[in-house]
Amino acid sequence: MSSYNPSKLLPWLAALLLASLAANAALLFATQSSFAKLHFSRIFPLGYSEADPQGVSPANEGQVSVAYWGDSRAYSWALAKGGQPWVPVNFAHGSQTSSQTLLQLQSRPVAKTDYAVVQIGINDLHPLGALPGYQRQITDRLKGNIRAIREALLQRSEVVIFTTIFPPAPPPLLRRASWDARTLDHIEQANELIRGLADGRRVLVLDAHALLRGSGAHIDPGYEDPDFFLHVNPAAYARLNEQLAQLLARQPARRS
Repeated sequence: MSSYNPSKLLPWLAALLLASLAANAALLFATQSSFAKLHFSRIFPLGYSEADPQGVSPANEGQVSVAYWGDSRAYSWALAKGGQPWVPVNFAHGSQTSSQTLLQLQSRPVAKTDYAVVQIGINDLHPLGALPGYQRQITDRLKGNIRAIREALLQRSEVVIFTTIFPPAPPPLLRRASWDARTLDHIEQANELIRGLADGRRVLVLDAHALLRGSGAHIDPGYEDPDFFLHVNPAAYARLNEQLAQLLARQPARRS
């Protein structure tokens, strides 16, 4: 009968110790990151520091200017390359909610542009599963903010183009615990309000949801961003720019 040899366990114990240290280091990093994000949003309620670069491209006289407002979807849209015949003016910021966009409009100096493009709302709605006691307040506030954003932008731009909230890809495994299955329904309810904003003159609607949705309720797989389920790829922005160009051609901004 072989004798018990404790030294044979040492490699396993060392491996377990290393795994524990790595897990604790990852937990510490996640905790510090969450702490920093929480207090950044408390100190900078707009969701960004005013010292952060905004990628603003001023338009020269005679050029058509299009201001982009909203979240990272709008921010990436303003940066999308496609040879479009307008100058993008990027006021969008990643992670912004509709409340933050409205506060931004209320607190920053007025900058006139020919057009304003708005893509906002997904950051209000995707956390609904983590905030079950506040869903009604969040959705009602989103709708009120959308109406107020429209009025604020009419003071800045000759034509305001609201875009419907396009759907996400299916949430990845790590996000499903905080994902509410009714989020897609809430997106559609907000989009009904957005579609109703159009007046055919100074307020237009680009139905991004209809353009980019697949055969089901999620984004078309051909437009998915492989890195993040709420974002879209360059092909999606090319499709949006095609539609935007048509809207701008049909509704020229009147220069004052």
